[in-house]
Amino acid sequence: MGAEVRLLALLLTVLGGYLDLIVSTTTASTRVERSVPHGTWNENPNPDLTRIQGVVRLQRLYCRTRFHLQINADGKVNGTRDHTSPYALLQVRAVDVGILAIKGVKSGLYLAMNKRGKVYGSQRCLTSQKKLRDNCKWHETIEANNFNTYSSALHPKKRHRKGVRWYLSIAKNGRPRRGRKTKKTQRSAHFLPRHKSGRSRRRRDRMSRAQKRGKKQKN
Repeated sequence: MGAEVRLLALLLTVLGGYLDLIVSTTTASTRVERSVPHGTWNENPNPDLTRIQGVVRLQRLYCRTRFHLQINADGKVNGTRDHTSPYALLQVRAVDVGILAIKGVKSGLYLAMNKRGKVYGSQRCLTSQKKLRDNCKWHETIEANNFNTYSSALHPKKRHRKGVRWYLSIAKNGRPRRGRKTKKTQRSAHFLPRHKSGRSRRRRDRMSRAQKRGKKQKN
């Protein structure tokens, strides 16, 4: 009987030591994990995002109101019928998934929107750390009618207006409408990206299909 008690005591001692080892290992692992900055375990947690960042396209934005968007040297933004206008040639760069920076090649100004919904060309879109300011970021969305819409990534700021977007648009007179007065369903907010030459058979075909679909939806 005495031998059995001693054996049982020995087994309990070994089991207790094993449990202590498990607890200490788990605690150490947790400490190490907490001490490592987020993302260190996976150096590239989002390879798709890394791949698209920095991609630059030279193009023109052709509005459904038959104007090309241009950013003039004085910061004025408007539409032009001249598809060869140097101020209508734009440098479009992806800065995040679905978010772009739009810069005039000739003027060197970024397309921006202020708190009143006015669009303009800005020189102050980059911070001292060379990061793009939020008022110069744009959401690009391909709508059901195959046209693109561009909405401010910053405005409006008010939280109770969550889900509301302010859109880039060119009215029939060639002037940009205020973002807060524009809806994505309006023709003035619909754009087609065009090749830098301003002429593209593929783009013309795409626009023709988009216009036909738009007429069918209207009817």
